[in-house]
Amino acid sequence: MNSTIKVSPNPFDDSITLFYDTNKNYSITITSLQGTVLFRAKILNDNSVNLLNAKLKSLPKNVYMLVISENEITKSVQKIIKQ
Repeated sequence: MNSTIKVSPNPFDDSITLFYDTNKNYSITITSLQGTVLFRAKILNDNSVNLLNAKLKSLPKNVYMLVISENEITKSVQKIIKQ
């Protein structure tokens, strides 16, 4: 991936913020370890915005997967932890 997407904080309590430096469009998906989709958003190529705040307060304490995709192709998978 030619761009950078960082997640903070990790572990998290109520929300995570994704900071990105990209010139591409990406799909962000948060899933349970069983693959159930719990959150979905898009990062669009817009130079005026460079962060996405995901409100995840309703999720129980657990380990989740953050999947970053471009054109339906997975580019990155990160483990995130809700405290």
